[in-house]
Amino acid sequence: MKYTSIRSLGEYWCKGNNTCFQDFVQGNRGLGYFMNQEGLDAVPSPLDEDPEGEKFFYGGYTTRRYGSRYGGKIDAIQLELPIGVRYKWNGDDALKNAFAKAIVQFYQTNYDV
Repeated sequence: MKYTSIRSLGEYWCKGNNTCFQDFVQGNRGLGYFMNQEGLDAVPSPLDEDPEGEKFFYGGYTTRRYGSRYGGKIDAIQLELPIGVRYKWNGDDALKNAFAKAIVQFYQTNYDV
């Protein structure tokens, strides 16, 4: 849990328990789970837990700088979209709505709002 940009979320719910926290990354409380529920592929998610034996991407500058990895309270998640999704993005409202719905579900499930 110490190398994640959603560390604050994990500490709030799991109090440092890595087994509990894994549910927020690869399980039914993770953004990938909610993306799967909308018919979208996602790594990590319950359907695809890791990037085929490769290391997880730590994220770009904004995720590292402003996420909660180093103890801040604001979490950050970076999405990397395959080229096929990027090409479809502008003309596909259903795709955009699916992404939006997944993000809202993740937020409403995991943050006290």
